[in-house]
Amino acid sequence: MRTYAYLLGLYLGDGCISKDPRKCKLRIVLDVRYPGIIDEASRAIAAMRPAKPGRLGVVRKVGCMEVYA
Repeated sequence: MRTYAYLLGLYLGDGCISKDPRKCKLRIVLDVRYPGIIDEASRAIAAMRPAKPGRLGVVRKVGCMEVYA
């Protein structure tokens, strides 16, 4: 339950859900100055998707990282 609450907080603060033709994607954009938070966000997403752990991605943008699933 803590992991879900943490992930929900990240989503509400810095996230969105986007839709492409085949699926929906949870996207959270985080500042690169906080690598610990980026790692925690990645772990939280992976923990909430145990059946599809390989569907997690991280993309570097200018000054931020996008963590998505």
